[in-house]
Amino acid sequence: MTAKGWGWPLNARAAHYFVNGRSLCGRWGYTGPIEDTNHTSDINCATCRRKLVAWHNVSSIYDVPETTENTDGRETV
Repeated sequence: MTAKGWGWPLNARAAHYFVNGRSLCGRWGYTGPIEDTNHTSDINCATCRRKLVAWHNVSSIYDVPETTENTDGRETV
């Protein structure tokens, strides 16, 4: 399963979106806790938000689905 979500690396000024430990903006590596919710927060990296919108092929950050994980490890949208 792909680990993906928002995380806040030490010394970062914003939360970044990570996929398998690498931020979408390409500036950070991170192995700490992440959450795949709260996509619209003002403290999220603007570049990560733009790339997340493009990755999901939607027109707005408000259209990006929030993913949760079941207890059996499967992702649901």
